[in-house]
Amino acid sequence: MYNIICKFRGVAMRLDIGRVLTHDNYTLEFDCGEDFSARETMDGSRPFAEVRVRGTVRMRYDGIRLQANIEAPCVAPCSRCLEPVRFMLEEPFIAYVAEKGEVPDDDGDKLVLPLKNGRYVELREPVFDALLFAYPSKVLCAEDCKGLCPRCGCNLNTESCSCVSGG
Repeated sequence: MYNIICKFRGVAMRLDIGRVLTHDNYTLEFDCGEDFSARETMDGSRPFAEVRVRGTVRMRYDGIRLQANIEAPCVAPCSRCLEPVRFMLEEPFIAYVAEKGEVPDDDGDKLVLPLKNGRYVELREPVFDALLFAYPSKVLCAEDCKGLCPRCGCNLNTESCSCVSGG
């Protein structure tokens, strides 16, 4: 096995899989990090900061397989009271590498990554896309969050109001 920290001339999340391509039974272990704090989700929030991807790349009977786990500490506003909520998003990530422009036998469900310059795989965009798919549509600080008073806007979890429609 071969361990690699993913950096290639300052480019994070670029894997050099050359040894996997040229050595039989070779497993490449990797550990990558990327700061996605400047990237927005569809709702305009920026919940991802230091994302970490750990995994392996190896040749299998069905092609070159990349298998990893994505770990992303997130901060997002509660959907009801808007207080910041911290949570860990963990997502499995499996992809195949297209060697020489060839796509492995595909059943329609495989993520296929292109091989760049004959030996590199870029993970930045596919990892961000996987985070977007895994990101919850509704983030709550607690299941019983009371939210905000629709009239005066006070946080009904921490204070009460005298509004008719509030708490």
